[in-house]
Amino acid sequence: MSAIYFVDTDEWINLSRHYPKEVFPGLWGNVENLISEGRILSPKEVLDEIERGHDELKEWCRAHRNMFLNTDNLIVQVQKILKEHPTLVNPNAKYESADPYLIALAASYKSNMFGWSPIIVTSENVDKTSRIPHAARASGVQTCRLMEMVKREGWMF
Repeated sequence: MSAIYFVDTDEWINLSRHYPKEVFPGLWGNVENLISEGRILSPKEVLDEIERGHDELKEWCRAHRNMFLNTDNLIVQVQKILKEHPTLVNPNAKYESADPYLIALAASYKSNMFGWSPIIVTSENVDKTSRIPHAARASGVQTCRLMEMVKREGWMF
């Protein structure tokens, strides 16, 4: 069974900062292949978070806008996640967090017609109950880090 990955803002930023496209073109090419296969997705709220920056990642994400999905139809699931995991977001934050949308989007793919297993790609600590991995597990979704995704896909450089 193949995986479909839902990438969190932090891992897009890590990819950009630690593995620049001009130094790791093969890695970025593989990521772009997964995007074209529809196997890397993020909610539009992740794009909103990335667009607050002023760097190459923002431009790259805009060029790959098709992987950022509208989540308007997931508002009930987002509310349920926030009710069950109130510490997932900071209620006093200046901007809305993409985290519950990321989890709701991934969970919506649990029973998809392609048989893909949804996995959230995040660098958040798996042991903290106030983070994505904990809330994702409660929604029946696995998580992994960026390098775990690379290993799962069998990419070699």
